[in-house]
Amino acid sequence: MFKDQAPNKVQSHTSLNLLANFLMAPLRLVSVLVSSSFCLLTVLLSSSFCLLTVLLSSSFVLLSSLFVLLSSLLLRL
Repeated sequence: MFKDQAPNKVQSHTSLNLLANFLMAPLRLVSVLVSSSFCLLTVLLSSSFCLLTVLLSSSFVLLSSLFVLLSSLLLRL
């Protein structure tokens, strides 16, 4: 009697594992997509912040050099 029940129990566990793997596959895909999109968003934000910093610093350098040029022209007058 116990020998007949053991293969059914193993088969039901295997079926449950297959069903669980089948149901978890879309969740894993969604998890990978969400994490990769967060990674991409982080890279884009950091690169845009770096670009903004470079643009601001170059504009400050340009403004300061313009100020120096104007002040030297005013001193010559």
